[in-house]
Amino acid sequence: MIEKLKKKINNQIGESLAETLVSLLIAALALVMLAGAMAAASSVITKSRDKLSGESGYYSQTEAMVTKESGRDGVMVISGTTLTQQVNIVYNANKAFNKIPVIAYKSK
Repeated sequence: MIEKLKKKINNQIGESLAETLVSLLIAALALVMLAGAMAAASSVITKSRDKLSGESGYYSQTEAMVTKESGRDGVMVISGTTLTQQVNIVYNANKAFNKIPVIAYKSK
């Protein structure tokens, strides 16, 4: 056992400088790609948060639906970059959540 350890310690075979540099290059590229992916994810999160909030955002449009009375009809306007659509909504109260979810809709 001791002789095996002595052979291993005295062995001159190891990683070459080129192999070490290539492995460092691969690790650096991986870190740069990770930073780019994190920046892209942050941008997507910010854009989606802006679309959900604000005067014409999703939350401001759906808040009006929550305050409607049960059994009433309403109209919701959905607009995007190239599409604007009016949707007839039928409301039904859900007492478990004290809110009025949309249970049925149909387009005009």
